[in-house]
Amino acid sequence: CMTFGLALLLSLFLQASQTSQPQSPEREISEHFENAQRAFHAGQPERAIAEYKTVLQLQPGLVEARMNLGLIYFSAGDYDHASAEMLHVLEAQPSLAPANVILGLSYMKLGSRQKAVAPLRRAVRLTPSDREARRALAACEEAAQNYRGAAEQYRALFALETDHELALFQLGHNYLALSKEVTERIMHQPRASAWIHRMKADLLAERSLWKEAEQEYRKALALDPGQQGLTAALAHAR
Repeated sequence: CMTFGLALLLSLFLQASQTSQPQSPEREISEHFENAQRAFHAGQPERAIAEYKTVLQLQPGLVEARMNLGLIYFSAGDYDHASAEMLHVLEAQPSLAPANVILGLSYMKLGSRQKAVAPLRRAVRLTPSDREARRALAACEEAAQNYRGAAEQYRALFALETDHELALFQLGHNYLALSKEVTERIMHQPRASAWIHRMKADLLAERSLWKEAEQEYRKALALDPGQQGLTAALAHAR
C-alpha cells in the first residue's frame, strides 16, 4: 500500500503540474475578462483597463471587451481613447446603438459637435426611445444651427419625457431660435421681391423703426402695387 508520505508528495506534484501547464486561450481570456469586471466594480479603472487590453491582445476581435474598455475610458473622462475604441467597435458592429451613443457623446465632450451628429442620428434610428441620445442630438443640431432638426428631437422628447414642462420649455426655446434664424435670413436676402421687402418692413415696424419700415414698404409697393394690405401698412408706418 502507498504510504502517507508518498501520497502527499504525489498530490503536491499533481497540483504543481496542473498549475504549470499552460491555460487554454479561452480560459485565459475568460479570466482576464472577469478580472477586468471585478476591478471596475471595485473602483480600480486602471487595472480594469490593463486587463481588457490583455484580453484584446489575446483576442483582438472581442467586441464586448473593446466596448467595455471604451466605456471605462469614457467614465474616466478620456474621450479621445473612448472615441477610438467605439470606432473599432462600430467597424465590427455598425448597428450597436450604445457604441454610437458613446461615440457621439465623446465627440461632444471633445468639442466636435458636428462630428457627433452622425453617430447620434444612427443611435436615434436604432433606438428611438433613447432619451439620452435624443437630448445629445438636439444639442448638436442646435449648435450647428439646424433648428428644424433640433425641434424634431425636442418634439420626440416631449412624447418620451416624464418631465413634460422641461421638454416643452426646450421646444419653445428651440422655436424661438428658429424664428431668429429665419429673421436673419430674410434680413440678408437679396432685395428681389415685394414679399421680402414687406416682411423686412413688418419686422422693422415691430421694432418701432418707422422710417426704415416706411422705406421697405415703399420698395414693396413699387414692385407689387396691388398687394393686399400693403398701402395700409405704409400709411401706418408714416
